[in-house]
Amino acid sequence: MIDAMRQRVPSWFDGPLRLVAVVGIVVGLLFVFVTPPWSGGADEATHFARSLSMADGRLMPHKIDGKLISQIPESYRADEDLVIANFFGPALINGTMMRSLLRSTPKWENTFDYDTGATTAASPVAYLPSAIGMWVPNLLEAPGVVVLWFGRLANLFLYLLVIGFALRIAVAFRWTIALGAIIPMNLALASAVSPDGLTIASIALVVSVFTRVWAEAVNGDGEVVRSRDVNRATVVMVLGSGLLLAVSKPPYFLVLSLFGVLAVVARRNRTALAAGCAALAAIAVGGLSVVVAASSNYGGVAESISDPITVQPDVQKQRLFHDPIGFLRHCARDWFSRLNETVQIWSRRLGIWTSDPPRFLPWLLIASFVVAAVLYDLEWFRRFGGWLRWSVAAGVVTLIVSIYASAFIWFDDTTWGKHMGDQIARYTVPLFALALIGWVPRWTFSPIENVFAGRISRTVASRTALAVALISLTTAVVAAVINWVSTGRM
Repeated sequence: MIDAMRQRVPSWFDGPLRLVAVVGIVVGLLFVFVTPPWSGGADEATHFARSLSMADGRLMPHKIDGKLISQIPESYRADEDLVIANFFGPALINGTMMRSLLRSTPKWENTFDYDTGATTAASPVAYLPSAIGMWVPNLLEAPGVVVLWFGRLANLFLYLLVIGFALRIAVAFRWTIALGAIIPMNLALASAVSPDGLTIASIALVVSVFTRVWAEAVNGDGEVVRSRDVNRATVVMVLGSGLLLAVSKPPYFLVLSLFGVLAVVARRNRTALAAGCAALAAIAVGGLSVVVAASSNYGGVAESISDPITVQPDVQKQRLFHDPIGFLRHCARDWFSRLNETVQIWSRRLGIWTSDPPRFLPWLLIASFVVAAVLYDLEWFRRFGGWLRWSVAAGVVTLIVSIYASAFIWFDDTTWGKHMGDQIARYTVPLFALALIGWVPRWTFSPIENVFAGRISRTVASRTALAVALISLTTAVVAAVINWVSTGRM
């Protein structure tokens, strides 16, 4: 089956790859240079301090008075204070501020302690791309904002490289993967100094490799292909992509459990079995990274916008395990109560700021992305069914619950989970493509085909949906830029 599928995969630099390359480069570079300094993604200043310390040769933070500390030049404190002073006006990006930042000269002889305990949630590998990007400008004592730009550029470059490779090796759902990669929030996170970009790209890579294993193990009729031969190249891809995801940001490595489900369903196929074992090894590495992070006094104290949050993991674990059914109810209530907010944030909060496009725009953007993905990949949506599809659907739900549980333990101090969903939009947007694959109802496929049959070709419909998606994306990005350059408010 895989040979037949390969014949259907377009040649080099085809539609999905062109989409990611053009949108990713144009919008990504805009985010790199126009997003207010140290305001991209979430906690970019903290992630920057960790990456900068690594660029100067310090792999891990060191503990001082019970806190995990990274030491960086004193000039960065003044730079960040200058940026913060512009939070409330006249504009987040203005000539006076940028000229001052470009005159800054970091000196490692004069440093201060920066609390980077929160960065231990991800392994040093997740910070390595930005650290490498910062290495030369830091060595040359370039202004701090220039060092920041190089770190952002390195993350964006790696993100587009991994997504491009994922699209090259995927044999199904290529448009779905590509569209998930260019959701505004995903691009904003990928263009910031943060481990989120590598995590998002790693998930896309794992999904792409999963399509290859599925193609080898299951034929077009949904029957298992019996084989005693092991495709070693495919298994190496599973292990490599799995390890990359495992050393990114937990708990997303749980996505790898899908290979285990496929190994059970297609147990008469040796490649599927070997892929399941490789995924299990990567999951073990991810679990070990969680244990290491938990033993590093992760977090210490977290703060929300409105209330201080004292991290008390032992207490929160007791609350969770004492009433797991109640916790699941809290998760469901929080998810549905925040659904509109989540969709809004995916298009409006690009960095730490919230822009003001029309309220219907984020919903139009997501709807057009979904319709375009289904129309372009309709053949694969129809073929992917049975236990595997139900496993993907349930797996995404389970992963979201795991994210809630992690947030409840580390970023909440209430019995009912008041704060555990505060960042759920950012935590779930990397799962967009996988959620589409599992959640789009099969009963919608026939109506989609019937609507366009004899009236308009699917090609025209697909391109129309994609055009609406790109117009919506452009509008969201322009609204964010206007917010950055013309206003100053939180």
